Amino acid sequence: MIGRQEYLKLILNQQDPALFGRTLVYYNYFNQARSEQIAQVQVALEKIEKLSARIRLESKKLRQIRVKQQAEKKAQEKTYRARALVLARLNRKIKNKSQQLTQMSANEKRLQHLLQAINQAMPDIFAEVDKQKPFAAYRGKLMWPVRGKLKRLFGKRRRAGKLKWNGDMIMAAKGREVHAISHGRVAYADWLRGYGLLLIIDHGDGYMSLYGHNQSLYMETGDWVDANEVIGEVGDSGGQQRSGLYFEIRYKGKPTNPGRWCKRIRHS
Repeated sequence: MIGRQEYLKLILNQQDPALFGRTLVYYNYFNQARSEQIAQVQVALEKIEKLSARIRLESKKLRQIRVKQQAEKKAQEKTYRARALVLARLNRKIKNKSQQLTQMSANEKRLQHLLQAINQAMPDIFAEVDKQKPFAAYRGKLMWPVRGKLKRLFGKRRRAGKLKWNGDMIMAAKGREVHAISHGRVAYADWLRGYGLLLIIDHGDGYMSLYGHNQSLYMETGDWVDANEVIGEVGDSGGQQRSGLYFEIRYKGKPTNPGRWCKRIRHS
């Protein structure tokens, strides 16, 4: 009934003292209740403000966490892609190494078959020629077949598989002259897969010298050669990345260390 009338207006509108007294009491009760409600509302508003601040803080933290997680996700995806590329590359390498091993084994078998055929076709080519020192007498006294940087590979394990090197490489400029290490007869002068242009000299008594990866050959099968005679030119045939001469010495088909036979450096 009081409604929204102000305190002073209530006083001025009242004519009955008894009614006026009761009205003031009611107004005080009403005002006290309203003050308590206002206080409660203010407390609630303060709580809401604090809660809103916490929500804003938590939202900011969540956004930061989300950004961080997205960055980590991108980094992980990048890592996964890099790992996938590495795995693919490793698989290709394994496959390539397997292919290289197969190819090297096939090349070695081809050379073995060739040497066996040579032994059968040329049992003893020096039986009817003039007397010369046997090849074994030149052990440790021979000159390397070409001037260049010697890479001693004999007996070392190859990069692919468990195969070992049967000879040495002499890195030299393409076109440099290749010399026969001793007298003998050319048993093979042609292309052989894995060795490029290959020349094999039979020195008698089961000894042979092999010269691979040539650019050109000056001799033909059956030609006689003297010690230090030019027999070809250094090249990179047979799939080599750099030019050089692959050199082997074999006894009865088995490889021997060329370093034990050739001690003298060639200067021309």
